[in-house]
Amino acid sequence: MNTREYNDGVSAFSDGLYRFALKHCSDDAYAQDLVQEAFARVWIRREDISAEKVKSYLFSTVHNLIIDGVRKVIRDEEYRSHQIDEGISTA
Repeated sequence: MNTREYNDGVSAFSDGLYRFALKHCSDDAYAQDLVQEAFARVWIRREDISAEKVKSYLFSTVHNLIIDGVRKVIRDEEYRSHQIDEGISTA
């Protein structure tokens, strides 16, 4: 993928990608961060991604980032719960 194709992808998919992220996370700032991260990952791998596949790569990336975020929240909550159960100070 060249620079023009990347920029075309940004123009074509940024709005839909943002709405997809916002629908799944309900946080405007976080949805914007997810979209930015997805486009950054595309830019890094632009030589490996064809322009025809960029849409699916972007949506898959945002989906996976959302899942990773949920897992992190769950893991953090379990860790804090364990500390409270053991009487360990979280301060």
